[in-house]
Amino acid sequence: MIDHQPDSGVIAFEAAQVRDGTLAPHVWMHRFPYGTFELDIDYPGYLEALLLTKGLYGWPFLYADVRLDDPGYVRIVRLIRSGLDFLHDRLPDPGLGELEIRLAERLR
Repeated sequence: MIDHQPDSGVIAFEAAQVRDGTLAPHVWMHRFPYGTFELDIDYPGYLEALLLTKGLYGWPFLYADVRLDDPGYVRIVRLIRSGLDFLHDRLPDPGLGELEIRLAERLR
């Protein structure tokens, strides 16, 4: 486990596999009740995304192969959208454009 939310009230964590003392190139996310998803970033990429998103709730879904337009993800999308709006307003960063693209792709 590389990251978790112990006080969130839900089962939520990210993990990476270690093989022969070396981190495997993929990071996995688990969110109950949504399931487990492989993220399309490695551990250094995870840390970079964590810094960019400031840890906004649900940000790992932006790096997962998931269709966020499914009605079951409405709450997650609202949290991501409000988090991105806050970041654009209060902590602007050129890298946020990539997150907007990722969100749009997952909403198609």
